[in-house]
Amino acid sequence: MALAPTKNRGAQNANPQAHASNQGFALVSLLALAPFLASLCTVVGASLYILKRKSLAQAFCIHQASRLQAELKKPLRKLIRMNARATTLRTQRTAADNALQHALSSGVPYAIAAAQAVQTAVILQQLAFRAQQWALLAEAQRVRFQGQREMRHQVEGLAITSVQSRTFYFRPLAVEPQPISSLTPDYKPIGWFERGQSQEFRFDIDLLAHFPLAKAGLEFRQTTLCSVTLKQQEDDWQIQILAAKAPSS
Repeated sequence: MALAPTKNRGAQNANPQAHASNQGFALVSLLALAPFLASLCTVVGASLYILKRKSLAQAFCIHQASRLQAELKKPLRKLIRMNARATTLRTQRTAADNALQHALSSGVPYAIAAAQAVQTAVILQQLAFRAQQWALLAEAQRVRFQGQREMRHQVEGLAITSVQSRTFYFRPLAVEPQPISSLTPDYKPIGWFERGQSQEFRFDIDLLAHFPLAKAGLEFRQTTLCSVTLKQQEDDWQIQILAAKAPSS
């Protein structure tokens, strides 16, 4: 019975030693895993950063293209609304031409002079009106060019390169004159208006740019593309997104 206390004291001395040994093993294991955990944190952080840059790139692209189309709506509205006046001038021109033909057939100098004066007055009105129509098309072309320049200017400092602007119709607005031979035609949307009116932007973006843990010179480039147009709804035009994607390059 005298040996029991000695045995208990030995067990008590062994427990602290085992506990200290376990702590040391855990610390060594943690130190061994530290590089892996650090790498894991870097990968997760980089992944979240890349996803954020992807979203920002698409949002930026759509925003710039939508702004451009919003500005193009203004001359488009005005040009379409001028069609009623264009039709009236064509009707007046037809009447003036017919009156002149009748006057020439009559051979009466006074009637001929009067008919010629009326025809000249109508033609001058048509020329002035055509100048207004052309001015709106020129304004639309200026808006296109300005929007494309702003796109290239806005990307400075964003690690964006290879900015491309693409249009799909030879006029700045997707309209065509009808009848084309008239001095004052109506300008009507083409049959494939939404595609013809669209503005496409495409650029390359470095998704790891400015990431604090990225190695020097490390890049992860991706191509971002968006296309925005206008769609007629009742008596107005609404902005419509045709494409917004970021295929890997």
